[in-house]
Amino acid sequence: MQQWKMPRLKVSENSLFARLSRSPSWVSFLIAAPLLLLPQTGFLEKFKITVMLLALPFIVTGFISLWKRRHLPSAAQIEKTIDEAAAMSRKDFLALLEEAFRREGYEVARRGGPADLEISQGGRLTLVSCSRWKAACHGQEPLRELVAAREAGEAREVRYICINPLTEQAEEYAAQNKIRLIRRQELVQLLRFAKKKSR
Repeated sequence: MQQWKMPRLKVSENSLFARLSRSPSWVSFLIAAPLLLLPQTGFLEKFKITVMLLALPFIVTGFISLWKRRHLPSAAQIEKTIDEAAAMSRKDFLALLEEAFRREGYEVARRGGPADLEISQGGRLTLVSCSRWKAACHGQEPLRELVAAREAGEAREVRYICINPLTEQAEEYAAQNKIRLIRRQELVQLLRFAKKKSR
């Protein structure tokens, strides 16, 4: 007899609470604080329970953020890992990145074109571009190519890996087109997980 399993809820990586869970915990707590304090001042007292229920998801997200960030690397560890990544060949970096995503529970495949990898989890396909990860500065061109691939139906989401800043225009373009930028800290966390397995 097949055992019934409870379906896993999938939250969009670009949803408010997904973004908050990747942000410092104080951001969520700061949003929740006014909701908790307003009824105490007499304002919205009639809706005290409703307001507290509205605050609850932000409090929970704050604790999720705390839990996720409990093993965050120090500034020195970030610089060391980034220096190591910058010294790698594209082939070695790509192999390490593949292993990192697999450890995160993704199915991973290499591909060509604007993306170097495609990762999938729960039927949700994401394109990842990392070929210019150590460029001194990043413009809009590779981001436009990723968005074009997504709009052509090749994937639901796109991610762009960069260890150095994007131009102001590229930052705006990424925000407007919902491109998830994997910057230094998140990249270091991914790579550290991959390294742990290889030891």
